[in-house]
Amino acid sequence: MDKHCHSHHEQNGHDTGVHHHAHSHHDHEHCGCAHYHEEHNPHHDAEHLHCASDTCACACGCHAHDGHNHEHGGARQWIVFTVAACLALSTWILQSLVAQQHLSFSHPEWLKFGYILAYLLAAQTVFKGAWQGLRKGQVFNEFFLMLIATVGAIALGDYPEAVGVMLFYLLGENLQGLAVGRARKSIASLVALRPDACTLVNEASGTTQMCSPKDVALGSLLRVERGARVPLDGVLCDVPSVITEGKPYTSAQFDTAALTGESVARKVAVGERVMSGYIVMDRPIYLRTDRALGEDALSRILQMVEDAAARKAPAEQMLTKIARIYTPVVVALAALLVVVPALVQWVAPQTDIVLSEWVYRALVFLVASCPCALVLSIPLSYFAGIGRASKRGVLFKGGLHLDAVTQIDTVVFDKTGTLTTGVVTLQDGMDSGAEGAFSVSNDEARPTSKAAVEMLQQMGIHTVMLSGDYAEAVDALAQQLGLNEWHSRLLPEDKLHHVERLMSEGRKVAFVGDGINDAPVLARAHVGFAMGAGGTDAAVETADVVLATDDPLRVADAIRAGRSTRRLVWENVTLAIGIKTIVLVLSAFGLAGMWAAVFADTGVVLLCVLNVLRPRR
Repeated sequence: MDKHCHSHHEQNGHDTGVHHHAHSHHDHEHCGCAHYHEEHNPHHDAEHLHCASDTCACACGCHAHDGHNHEHGGARQWIVFTVAACLALSTWILQSLVAQQHLSFSHPEWLKFGYILAYLLAAQTVFKGAWQGLRKGQVFNEFFLMLIATVGAIALGDYPEAVGVMLFYLLGENLQGLAVGRARKSIASLVALRPDACTLVNEASGTTQMCSPKDVALGSLLRVERGARVPLDGVLCDVPSVITEGKPYTSAQFDTAALTGESVARKVAVGERVMSGYIVMDRPIYLRTDRALGEDALSRILQMVEDAAARKAPAEQMLTKIARIYTPVVVALAALLVVVPALVQWVAPQTDIVLSEWVYRALVFLVASCPCALVLSIPLSYFAGIGRASKRGVLFKGGLHLDAVTQIDTVVFDKTGTLTTGVVTLQDGMDSGAEGAFSVSNDEARPTSKAAVEMLQQMGIHTVMLSGDYAEAVDALAQQLGLNEWHSRLLPEDKLHHVERLMSEGRKVAFVGDGINDAPVLARAHVGFAMGAGGTDAAVETADVVLATDDPLRVADAIRAGRSTRRLVWENVTLAIGIKTIVLVLSAFGLAGMWAAVFADTGVVLLCVLNVLRPRR
């Protein structure tokens, strides 16, 4: 065994133990959605509260215990909507036929139970949301108001209106589920970069056998073929004396782009460390493992992604913000419509106050105040924004990220594969023992990179480049593109530290990258952009936004799409609240009946939908 293997392994013994302890604790705390239980992303609580169903688009895996995935739940919600709608329509048809005496029915009052059953089916999501809010002490949310408004409609005998409100809401939830899709797959796909099997060398006989990386003990000798990916961290060794084939070597070349982002191969001398995820470029190599599965470079990057995602500050949903103010206000006003006349009647019995009329006004007030237009039009606004952006090759993974890009004031780019097209390639036809069996192809700035940087700067956005590449290459590209700030020779944790530094300065940071080494930063940044065509699966699944065409210009398009959608949302909020305010005032004075209340609810929904669908730039 090479002497370098002994010394380096001994030096890393203590570190190995430390990593083992940290990783074990992490595994215990991890809930499956890239968050620790004690530091769980509060946005997921908001998302689950808002969705309160299997159509929830956070795709975090927190509901894995219930045995249903989101796709299955989404199909179930569509079935529930269809059944409830058909039941309500059938009941309405039967009721109309009975009323017009085209059909005789001995107990026509029983038909109301058809509406009640349809209501209970369609309102499951709202019931769950109200219950979750009650458990968290958030009584006055949109779900609570929808419940009391529709129960009020039922109390007035307006069953179709109550069912219609819930059907509108359920339809909006289902459309939102279709718009968002599965927000992101499990970040455990990072581990797919590690080979499923590795070649273990028997140092006594020189024979080899295939085994799983999880079965490899510390200090084992592995053989990795040319063009293959290193399965575990270790120290590069010369050809063992027991092996008769293979030429001796003092160094080997590795493609490290997946972990460091370097555009050229890295030369590693015998006795130096090799990390899992490296690709052997020029010859079969031997390495002695010094970290077990779970403590290697790939696993540490996976852990950084989880840690970064857990610390990612969530943006509170606009609807929830509005509901916290809107709901208690309208409930209090409706209560006053009953309490004040009752007090007046008690103090002055001679007044001509008919308390039942004021109760009716209060219930009409509640029906008119139902936030169905807000609950539906806001998700549909984001749905439209996501659709328009997708036509430009910008794929948002949810309305939350479309909203978040409006606040971005700093865009951080990776270099290789993001601002440039350069990739490390293995040359064919080379002798497996020859030096330099690799090349760098097209390591040049993308044609649109300079225009992308200029466009962002015109929008008042600070541009930064973080790269694992050599300083000379990074400096030259930064000056060519006119970037505001750049840094070179960075490892994944260095990139993460730079982004966190920018965030600590109060900046709203977006990161644009393409490799596994970018995954932790993509998760940590306020918004993560991944190159969809040439990027790794790990980057695509970790990012919040995917640029389908790998065009840096699309970053500016994404920010514009977010700003346009934000304007659309506020237009609908203003429209809905404005019309509702007018009807609420009229209903308080007895000048508007249930027909006006229904218009203030379902009619405003239609107006908001038309506003969403109108052509925009």
